[in-house]
Amino acid sequence: NDFHSASLSAFGIEFEYFTHHNVRFDDALISTCPKHYGTTGANILDGLRAEARRRLGKRLAGFERVYISRRKSRGRYIVNEDEVLDSLAGFGFVEIIAEDFSFEEQLEIFLNAKFIVSIHGAGLTNMVFMDPGSCGLELLPYRNGIFDLRPNTLSFKHDSCYLDLARKMGHEYSFLQ
Repeated sequence: NDFHSASLSAFGIEFEYFTHHNVRFDDALISTCPKHYGTTGANILDGLRAEARRRLGKRLAGFERVYISRRKSRGRYIVNEDEVLDSLAGFGFVEIIAEDFSFEEQLEIFLNAKFIVSIHGAGLTNMVFMDPGSCGLELLPYRNGIFDLRPNTLSFKHDSCYLDLARKMGHEYSFLQ
């Protein structure tokens, strides 16, 4: 996808397609796929945030209170989103539809954000770029939240990846079902 190369380019990394199955690297950093999401080390995430801030320098412009909409997503969206937006607007929140912004523009937005609100989804990963002490509020639908019943184990689950991410980045975190 275009955003893969755009995100690498924003950090000065050239994206290359491999034309052969066998590739040789003189120097490589290889990461395993974690068993649970949100397990990337805090030091790596801190370094990513610092590098984003360094690269964008004085160009930073954004909003302090951001609502991340999934209006354009294929799934998992808020049915009464306009009502949610009306409520959040009273607290100074601005709606962001990530697909409408380049990767670098998204970085600029979230490097300045102090509060973000969104339904459970990849947009909450932008907490990585917020300063420590910022806040994230995750909106969980029943089918994705702590009241999900796992069919094979008859146990409840909560995908806590954004809680874990918030803790590692030094943010306050809460959720609403």
